Amino acid sequence: MRLQKGDAALEAGYRGLFIPSAHFEILPVDQGISDQAASLRALHAFKLPDAIHLATGMAAGCTHYLTGDAKWTKAGLQVIDARSL
Repeated sequence: MRLQKGDAALEAGYRGLFIPSAHFEILPVDQGISDQAASLRALHAFKLPDAIHLATGMAAGCTHYLTGDAKWTKAGLQVIDARSL
């Protein structure tokens, strides 16, 4: 929606969030991540984007997840509620 409105500053800000750094890494979605995402969807009824996000984090060894979605705790994850920050 913002891109449709031509908000270049906001777009640049979001793009800046996705630059790899010491605290942020972009991983390719491989077969193992795809299989884990499918399992998460089947077991916990996660939406596909959430399942991919979670499976990727699991593959990377993430211990905590920052989200506003309390459902993520169903998978036994340590969740930090983004709404409380």
